[in-house]
Amino acid sequence: MARYMVERNYVQMIGPIWQPGFDCCAMDKELSAYDVRNIREIAKELFDSDVITREAIEHWLSLNSDDFPHVDDFYASCQ
Repeated sequence: MARYMVERNYVQMIGPIWQPGFDCCAMDKELSAYDVRNIREIAKELFDSDVITREAIEHWLSLNSDDFPHVDDFYASCQ
């Protein structure tokens, strides 16, 4: 019997969006392998860490949070 492992990297975020009248919204953002590599590079450059940290993800989100001008809180799952 063959076994498969599925790797899913994602961030769930909450915060205001640019559209007036929406004070709080939530979004799941699927992270590509490219996104995870960028987060690892941020961890290495800014925090001198080989491990993805919450701070590295927070910094990456500040640059890549789509319709959110800022993210109030988030949960991330990265392999």
